[in-house]
Amino acid sequence: MPRNAKRDQMVKEERRRQILQAATSVFYHKGLAAVKMSDVATEAGLSYGHVYNHFSSKQELLASIVLEGQEAYRRFLLQAIESPGDAVSKLQRIIDQLFIHSNTAKTYWIVLQAQASDILPEDVKGEIKARMLHNLDLFSRIIIQGQEEGRFAAGDAKEITTIVITLLHNSGLWEIRGLESPKQPILTYILKLVSL
Repeated sequence: MPRNAKRDQMVKEERRRQILQAATSVFYHKGLAAVKMSDVATEAGLSYGHVYNHFSSKQELLASIVLEGQEAYRRFLLQAIESPGDAVSKLQRIIDQLFIHSNTAKTYWIVLQAQASDILPEDVKGEIKARMLHNLDLFSRIIIQGQEEGRFAAGDAKEITTIVITLLHNSGLWEIRGLESPKQPILTYILKLVSL
């Protein structure tokens, strides 16, 4: 009986996602240097060899998590920019997505570690930085829209965006620091910082 190529590809993609999800959890909780491929295999419920069928090294696995996370973030920002509504509603949409419906904080923590470590080669770190700057430009469009609407303070949109992103992403790391969730919605604090 011939194998079903489409089904095999779907299973392969599902296993890859399973490994990436497990690796994200393990890197998040143990830190980049401490993680072994066997840790990822255990978390994923797969054999050690199965993980190596999809990723040849810890570096490749880490780079995949970071770069695919940045790509997902780019697509999400584009959707937010192109969606109807004012800048405040777009910012709220981003906040809701980042904190309620995704693993963004975990991926962000892994990106920070990857940029600061020697685990990834310089060319991959350069690609991570280039994607980060591109995503910063995308997010800046929402700040510029808010400035044009008279809702956000004047100033360098990239600098304001950097402050907003830093606040957003680092608020997502409260769990790592053992802090409780913020008592007010994050948007309340951000609007106080960027509004006229």
